[in-house]
Amino acid sequence: MTEDFTPIDHKDDSADYRSQVWEIVEKRVGAPLTQLPSGTTFEGTWDVEFDMFGTRQPMFRYDFQEEGTVEVTTLQGAAQTQEQCRYSVARDGQMTLDGETFHAATTEQGELVLFNGDSSLVLVATKT
Repeated sequence: MTEDFTPIDHKDDSADYRSQVWEIVEKRVGAPLTQLPSGTTFEGTWDVEFDMFGTRQPMFRYDFQEEGTVEVTTLQGAAQTQEQCRYSVARDGQMTLDGETFHAATTEQGELVLFNGDSSLVLVATKT
């Protein structure tokens, strides 16, 4: 993990705590995590699930388009909603999506894992 500590949110309060959160998320998703390198871009469509401690619930569909743009389709609720968002991986292990910063990593299976500063929100995306 990157030694330079810059909090992603108010829950991400120290480098030691961050290390503990990464370990917790690895256990939750059942795989080692490799932080995304800065400058990473994505393409194609990804199904995004909300991980609820071993149970996953479909939540979004990300359709990565031109560099730095993603169409986010919300799958929850009666009607699907779509919005165009910007994303970037400006720092190793961190992804900003529509102005919100997440810890960002991949698994050996190629899943994208996004989570907040205390792991209360864990999203797992699989390319379709």
